[in-house]
Amino acid sequence: MITCYDVSNKRTVLINPRCVISVEFREDATGKYAEIHLMGQPFMIKVKENAREIEEIKEFFRNLKEE
Repeated sequence: MITCYDVSNKRTVLINPRCVISVEFREDATGKYAEIHLMGQPFMIKVKENAREIEEIKEFFRNLKEE
């Protein structure tokens, strides 16, 4: 499991070989809660910035899927 922090959306993104999960922590009148979103398979992530680390993560999951 790889944990990333999406600075622009202020949320934690967890990446594992099967899916990407976004966790967004919020607070309202009823208290604190977390919104969890299933975002899809890691090798299908579209990245706006061509960050080397992101490409390495995607390549890792592509290779894992092929095995």
